[in-house]
Amino acid sequence: MLTYDTTLQAQPPVSGTQMQSALRGLRIKSPYGYSTQHQDVLNALGDQNAAQYQMQADKANSQFGAQKLNAQRDLALQGLQQMSQARQDAMNLSNAQRGMSYGLVNSLLSGLFH
Repeated sequence: MLTYDTTLQAQPPVSGTQMQSALRGLRIKSPYGYSTQHQDVLNALGDQNAAQYQMQADKANSQFGAQKLNAQRDLALQGLQQMSQARQDAMNLSNAQRGMSYGLVNSLLSGLFH
């Protein structure tokens, strides 16, 4: 039985701390002394930008996860193919050595009975 283990160590494009930091930065308090409507507009724009950022970050993380899974699968398949080929090569070598031994014994024995 062949077994092959592989792992890829990589971080997703947007980590949880990056996400929280970015979302905090998109929701700011107005530095101006304008009316509350101004703050409401800033809040609405910040929420809209935060939603867009979160959606794109989730999309990037999902794509990264799929690519990482595909890479792990491809590495595992390549490793198993190499291991299988090595086992086949070892069997072929063993068979060739056995064939040479039998050929030598056969030629020696055939020489005795002529």
